[in-house]
Amino acid sequence: MTHTDFSRKPLRKHYCVRGGAAAAMLLPVLYLPQAASAKTETGQMSLSAVVSAYCDIVALPAIGFGSISSTRENRSSSNSMVLNCSTGTPYTIYIGDGGARLGGNTNTLRGMRNLANPAQIQRYQIYKPGALYSQVWESRERGAGESGGYQSTGTGANQSIPIVAAIPAGTVLARAGAYSDTLTVTIAW
Repeated sequence: MTHTDFSRKPLRKHYCVRGGAAAAMLLPVLYLPQAASAKTETGQMSLSAVVSAYCDIVALPAIGFGSISSTRENRSSSNSMVLNCSTGTPYTIYIGDGGARLGGNTNTLRGMRNLANPAQIQRYQIYKPGALYSQVWESRERGAGESGGYQSTGTGANQSIPIVAAIPAGTVLARAGAYSDTLTVTIAW
């Protein structure tokens, strides 16, 4: 028995066509596959980002005093705003004067207007967290001796900031009716 060694040459199948138009045709050639060696190439790519300082107001509360019949004692109500500022970003929160604040100093109370008769005003004030009746929460930075806005630093997570509204003891109550005010909250960073 004769043994043929095929490992040296690939097995080829040839077609031969002679002359004429058929000679211009491409004819298939069959090669048996040979073992391929896997190759790899590595490289590096870079990624970059610039994280800007930011502050977002996540939620603003509604604050209600309920039914009031006397101001012999201080009357207060509170709720919290939620904001999110980038980690390490110092910020200041200002709360606007509302629709009926008279004067421009920190001793002037804000005012809620009567819904049926806007000329009727019920006085109240907004105070900074932990400073009830001592530090008024202002609508802008004030001069020496005035309280201005509330200052803190961002954590990159939601932060809950208490807001306290109060009708100080001895404040004259307006006529009976429903009263309301709208305040603008501004964050500066």
